[in-house]
Amino acid sequence: MFKFNIKFLLIIFFVTLVSCGYEPIFSKKNNIIYIKEIQYSGSEIITSELKLILERYKIKKNTNQNITLIINSSESREIIQRNTQGEPNSYEITLSVIFEVKNNGNTLSKRTIKKRSTYAKKNTKSQEKDYENRIIKNMSRQIANQIIMNVTQKLK
Repeated sequence: MFKFNIKFLLIIFFVTLVSCGYEPIFSKKNNIIYIKEIQYSGSEIITSELKLILERYKIKKNTNQNITLIINSSESREIIQRNTQGEPNSYEITLSVIFEVKNNGNTLSKRTIKKRSTYAKKNTKSQEKDYENRIIKNMSRQIANQIIMNVTQKLK
């Protein structure tokens, strides 16, 4: 009986999803942006993650779009809580990315995106550094997606 209910619910979910006109956001070719040049400065780890996503949109052929992105990134880590011995218990990482969108030399948008995350102290410094890098990479990917959304909105 339980398996039947799950199968029935999955079929209903699938039929509803197909019939509602669901379509991925970037499925249409006219929503794709082409960036002529991307200039990076600042934090290496943030820059490398931004490059992973943003380089997909870089022009590989001649088009009439002349979009330039100028990106400056920084990161900071602060101790936000200490124990009674004065040792850190938790940290806060703040990523700040300032980006400017230019089209044919004219500035379309200049914006700052800040992301914050807190985490507890780990057992070893290497675990702590690995976890911190994972957090920075995830937040950098979120920022890259926000940049793409901003550029797409400015070009419409």
